[in-house]
Amino acid sequence: MRSRPVRRARLVPAIETAAVVLLAAVLFSGAAGATPGGGRPAPGSVDGGLRAGSALAVGRTLPSSTAPRRPAPSPSSSARPAPDTVFTAWLAQSVGRWEDLPFAWPASCPSGESACPLRMDVYAPLQGGPWPLLIALPGGPADPTQFGYLQDLAVPLAARGAVVITAGWQMRPQDGAGYPQSFEDVACAVGVARGVAAEYGASPDRVTLVGHSLGAWAAEVVALSPSPFTLDQLACPAAQGSLRPDALVAIDGAPWGGFDSYVGPGYLESLLGGDEATEPGIWSAVDPFEQLATPSAPRLPVLVIHGTADTLQAALLDAGYESTLILVPGATHGSVVGAAATVDAIARLAGAG
Repeated sequence: MRSRPVRRARLVPAIETAAVVLLAAVLFSGAAGATPGGGRPAPGSVDGGLRAGSALAVGRTLPSSTAPRRPAPSPSSSARPAPDTVFTAWLAQSVGRWEDLPFAWPASCPSGESACPLRMDVYAPLQGGPWPLLIALPGGPADPTQFGYLQDLAVPLAARGAVVITAGWQMRPQDGAGYPQSFEDVACAVGVARGVAAEYGASPDRVTLVGHSLGAWAAEVVALSPSPFTLDQLACPAAQGSLRPDALVAIDGAPWGGFDSYVGPGYLESLLGGDEATEPGIWSAVDPFEQLATPSAPRLPVLVIHGTADTLQAALLDAGYESTLILVPGATHGSVVGAAATVDAIARLAGAG
């Protein structure tokens, strides 16, 4: 098993340290208003105009000691926190969206910012459960708020009977991205999803991690790494259980070996702090094909949704993985996300609908 470079030390101001330690005990227990996230598209074919209350928000501001604490409902309970938005049109069942929930506080932030919480949206049926649990990561590179387009995937999946969390992650160096930070963001999202699953009617026992484009690469690294990523409890206080997903979906993923043309020249060198010659350990740790060749790599079901030039599927099969390749006729890099074939394939893998 290859060793990972030593994780850089985190410097947290004393007052923030105290606040976050206290926060870990009351996370997701008080109601606060949510500010709509950047990059969210118009609902399109679903009705996003029904406001049903404020999302349960998590932040550095602790709730009042006199505020009632709502216990997490049992997975089969029909109770849910009041959603920010309800989708109804053309859906098998109504879906709620809880918007802009802070879930992680990375130590590396954009210049001039002392805190840069990462945020997630939760999409879930308003009743029933326990439902399968999925996390969807956006592509880019873009700033961590630009994950609203994943609504096109999350709403129909939730209507089929799933809880879908769309989560931001740091993917640009100017936003604090790097190694291992960016991948710890993803591992944190997995742990937080397990921790809050019951609150939204999901089961925490099986998490399907879905990545689109550059997000597919990050999902592959976290899911397939022989050594699981570890977290700073101050940066991710709500994580519970395994930080690895139980199933993996890569949608039109950025191809390893083709990042210069697919993402942009010099992107990996900038993100990883050097080229393969100067940082061989880091490059090895984020190479999905090298991970697949490692005997200690975890075995999990994988779904690959891509074009005919895909090479990941062959590597997965050669390594003995249970993997399925779905080719979506006529789909573009963007439209493949919400395509019916994509939704159907992911729903089958996750056990929804």
